[in-house]
Amino acid sequence: YLNLVGDRYLELLDRPGPAKIQQPDSRIGSDRTEPALNLDLLPGGLKPVIRGLNPDDVNALTSSLIQILQGQGGNLESLFARTSS
Repeated sequence: YLNLVGDRYLELLDRPGPAKIQQPDSRIGSDRTEPALNLDLLPGGLKPVIRGLNPDDVNALTSSLIQILQGQGGNLESLFARTSS
């Protein structure tokens, strides 16, 4: 998985319950993994919002969205609250 800036990304989570020891050189099965978030779906979902905005508002929206996705902004709820006003 590549993140927004093209870096490889892998997150390992400690789940509740008994731990299963992974043997050296073994593989984590696909039944124990989850796919990455598909960010390609996001722009399509935003089309109705973007259609109602002027170009300056679209630029502000995309800038805020990038900051949120990079962990430097608020959250999506606050972004959409600002956009809808």
